Amino acid sequence: METTILRDLPFLENPLSFIDSSKKTRIFVNICDNPQRWKRDLVLGEKLFADVFVCPVNHSITEDLADVKDILTKRTGYPDIKENPEKLEISKTWILAKKVHEGPNALEFLNPKENSMKTPLLQSIEANTKDSDGTIQCLKIDVQEGLERQFVYRFLDDGFRPSLVLVRWSNDIDDHYPTAICVGHLLNCGYGHVRMGNNYSLYYFEDQPLYDICSMKTTGSQNPIMRALLNITKTYEA
Repeated sequence: METTILRDLPFLENPLSFIDSSKKTRIFVNICDNPQRWKRDLVLGEKLFADVFVCPVNHSITEDLADVKDILTKRTGYPDIKENPEKLEISKTWILAKKVHEGPNALEFLNPKENSMKTPLLQSIEANTKDSDGTIQCLKIDVQEGLERQFVYRFLDDGFRPSLVLVRWSNDIDDHYPTAICVGHLLNCGYGHVRMGNNYSLYYFEDQPLYDICSMKTTGSQNPIMRALLNITKTYEA
């Protein structure tokens, strides 16, 4: 197995510093299309003391999930574990097999049978955890070909506000306008951009959405958000 994600992104070494530690049940939702990368993320679930919901984009992840749970159950008793470095690394992750769940197929989120993705995701969380209020402490979106933008929009549109959002962007944020617009929407919904590394960006929910400081019905040539910010600045300076 490739190195764990914490070695690539050392700023995630203490993710508990970003979330409400009083929560008895913590939820980590992982949307991924790469079998290797989601396995590397198990250690993040361990650090969060969270239930991990892997929402696959393809069938290969679904097939691997059962094997990973078997490894986490048997640990060193898994057949030929020492001869397989990838599986040995998984066995060393201190997360219980019962804390790793297969969530709904992530593509269902983009083409929901109902108007919201809340139903399949929240039903899965409710069925597999106790004392969860449906909030998500950490969301990781790790897909290709620009699909990450669609997932970001979908989560925000349906009212999810995870404490931490980790996104692997397919394109440079400043050089690709659709990506810049998506990031701007995320920030305007109340997120702060904490760190970047290896094409990943980490966002923290500060609950200060710019959309709330003005009415979008405001007319005039100036952006209503910009006008509101300038008025706030003038009041502060006065």
